[in-house]
Amino acid sequence: ISQGRLESLFNFQTMICDLTDLPISNCSLLDSASAASEALSVAYNFHKQKRPRFLCDINVHPVVKATLKTRADLLGIEVEFKPIISFDFSETASNPFCGVLFSYPDINGNILLYQDKIAEIKANGNPLVITHNDIMSLLLVKPPGSIGADISFGTTQRFGLPLWNGGPHSAFFAMREELTRYMPGRIVGQSKCRNGSDS
Repeated sequence: ISQGRLESLFNFQTMICDLTDLPISNCSLLDSASAASEALSVAYNFHKQKRPRFLCDINVHPVVKATLKTRADLLGIEVEFKPIISFDFSETASNPFCGVLFSYPDINGNILLYQDKIAEIKANGNPLVITHNDIMSLLLVKPPGSIGADISFGTTQRFGLPLWNGGPHSAFFAMREELTRYMPGRIVGQSKCRNGSDS
């Protein structure tokens, strides 16, 4: 049973990496809101806790925003809720954010990839770009890894139990390889023997 469970978790991680176009995924977070708070912590710790500012787009789901605010208050981080599309990131060059979060699709169902804006974000302090994604939509739209996102998260409820069977539903969380040591939760890996064979 345990071997089968490990294999299914490994398959889950592989699917998430394929859909997000990000190389590292975990398999142990509960829901989108708690995954968002973990992404905030990753961004804060990646910048050595020296950037206590975080920007969240106003069109992120209210539950995600509320959870972010709760975690940020505990860590002493100032979270700003503003529209990313009209925000001038050049004004933050001297006091950059640790991370910037937006959703696609957003709370209104709009799919705005902000590729030019991501380039602007990276050019002004290089905060981590974090996307909240609908996992099913990634079968059709550009994945976060291909537009320059550093972290992608969301719920896999779309691939699992219907809402009326309860929750929370397993979250997915993927990131670029340079952030691996900051990954929350657990990662199921595939090892190789000394002769190079998979095991």
